Amino acid sequence: MLARRFLSELGEVDDRAVEALEKSLGERAGYLWPGNVRELRAFVRRAYLLGEEAAHTLAPPPGLPSVDVDLPMKEAKRRWVDAFERVYLARLLSETGNNVSEAAERAEMDRGYLGQLAAKYGLR
Repeated sequence: MLARRFLSELGEVDDRAVEALEKSLGERAGYLWPGNVRELRAFVRRAYLLGEEAAHTLAPPPGLPSVDVDLPMKEAKRRWVDAFERVYLARLLSETGNNVSEAAERAEMDRGYLGQLAAKYGLR
């Protein structure tokens, strides 16, 4: 609903533009949109202005945040690092059957620190 509204705010919209937007959003069904409404609005604007294919190349893969230049660099970087750590640790813990010692060894990091990060992201 929001994406369609943002699209309509950009001017006349034909059925092809709506279909292209819905396809792009469908491909990102699992994406968390950490930038919230502003990130979605920016994505819709790119899709409209650059075309669906260009927007596709600019959009992050599902699960990782885009770079939101409306944020200060420090905050945008923190969000990117948090998303990377969450995805990396979730996959690593899944592959090791939630064995923190084995995961820490594979990641070449301290077991205690890995445990802290896992707790931070609700992975335990």
